[in-house]
Amino acid sequence: MDIKKVQCIDAFVKDVQQEINIACALPINLPKKEVLRIIKYAEKFFHKNYEDSVEEKFFVIMKEAFATPEFRATGEILLPTEVFSVTCVWEIGRETISSSFKRGSVDSDFSIYKFIYNDQYNSVGIASDSLMYYVVNESFYDLARQILVNKISHTYNRLNNVFRFMGGKPKEDVVLEVYTNIDICDLMKEEIFYRYVVANCKIQLSRILGTFNYQLPGNISINYDLIRDEGREELDKIIEEIKTDDSADYFMTS
Repeated sequence: MDIKKVQCIDAFVKDVQQEINIACALPINLPKKEVLRIIKYAEKFFHKNYEDSVEEKFFVIMKEAFATPEFRATGEILLPTEVFSVTCVWEIGRETISSSFKRGSVDSDFSIYKFIYNDQYNSVGIASDSLMYYVVNESFYDLARQILVNKISHTYNRLNNVFRFMGGKPKEDVVLEVYTNIDICDLMKEEIFYRYVVANCKIQLSRILGTFNYQLPGNISINYDLIRDEGREELDKIIEEIKTDDSADYFMTS
């Protein structure tokens, strides 16, 4: 782990601990090791449930990788550990759709300038209609391309990062559309992640205080039920907020 990542994690842990002990107003806190453990599992939760914790990327697998003895024996390829999911796979150069759709136009001699300026001296309205028709047609071609391009069947397990082709093995270079986990330091900049970690730390602290019946000097008791309830209420709000933000998308995507 590089020094910058260590520094950002340490700063985040200190910030969480200050939130728990109210800037050292209370002589109680969670150990750093326990806060780090909570952060580790909070990161896994966010990668599975929070949209902004992953980002879309494209990976290329060169065809030479399909000629290795390991691939021929198992048909598997080990992807980087930061890959969370694989959404689409294409084989480069594979003839799956007509050349007209590949070009994005019906005719190789077809151009937007000819289409729009064909009737420019007759009516401005006709030219604007031509532009509208062009946009509609191109939108249709793009949608048709996404539907007609045959994607390669595959499986991917994010726990062991094993990617496997299902069915026939590719013979050319392959492009993978993937989602990768963002860096933990970038995730720590998100306010809702900070709140999630603090809420879990409060719940864990209440377990410790309740188990040992901890009292402050002067025989002052700690209301660990209040700390636990604050943590649980905040946690429920955060989970509901994540579910609300992650609304369904009814538009067709590739």
